[in-house]
Amino acid sequence: MIHRPLVGGGILYDETGGKVHHLNDTAACVWEACRQGATMEELVGYVCAAYEVTPEQADQDVAAIVLELSVAGALR
Repeated sequence: MIHRPLVGGGILYDETGGKVHHLNDTAACVWEACRQGATMEELVGYVCAAYEVTPEQADQDVAAIVLELSVAGALR
């Protein structure tokens, strides 16, 4: 996967499948933290701090983002 940050998010380009995945700011933050080995608990903490949401909302958002990134093959 090739990542290109953009204002308000970023894109992931899957060289193997030739697909482009658009990431909003939250998804880009989660993807980068996952690449660095962050745990789910750490991801939720990052999202809570960055976006001033409740831990419950952050947990739901992070779980959805991680699932989408996994299905897209962006997390290995």
